[in-house]
Amino acid sequence: MTFRSEYKIRLNHFTAQNLKLKLKNYGMKELYPSRKISSLYFDNNLFQSFHQSEEGVTPRKKIRIRSYPKTNNINIDMDNFYNLEFKFSTVEGRFKKSTTILKTLYDNYFTRGITDNIYGICFPKVNIQYERSYFTLDKLRITHDKNIIFSNLSNSIFRRESEEVFEVKTSMNISNDQILKIFHVNNSRFSKYEKAVKKIFRNNT
Repeated sequence: MTFRSEYKIRLNHFTAQNLKLKLKNYGMKELYPSRKISSLYFDNNLFQSFHQSEEGVTPRKKIRIRSYPKTNNINIDMDNFYNLEFKFSTVEGRFKKSTTILKTLYDNYFTRGITDNIYGICFPKVNIQYERSYFTLDKLRITHDKNIIFSNLSNSIFRRESEEVFEVKTSMNISNDQILKIFHVNNSRFSKYEKAVKKIFRNNT
């Protein structure tokens, strides 16, 4: 288990482009080609994971299945390739457990839900799609997410997110102050799942 620190920066499109240009002038390099990501989030009928995330309760977790639409130029049958991910937040830090699953198991989870030791039976609640770019700067791994779209399972309701987000993932021995000296923008909260639930379900949670 490896704990990591996450530093998030929320920006509009114009300021995000300015920040990216500034970081490239500092030596930031593209790590991988950008790609589209689809994340299906699970929660119980009380939306316990959502509420704990909003309240900052620890320990807590988020449950999602991540996939990569066919529009990505990757030599894998993406219809049969999914990552089941559990994101944990504890007093010690954050870490993630990820397992590759096939479509048959994905279909089973989609229909019957995922049984979790904290939240009980969790069913899919919202789907989130976005475009992610990957960069590296010194010892920092940086991602930039944009064109974020939240939708319900039937896609009959969808909402676009106006903000973009940079996320810096580092080892625990790099402080937020050190990151601030590079970015000159304070760390802020940005949870795609929280935003999706609020925009899709509004006051029904």
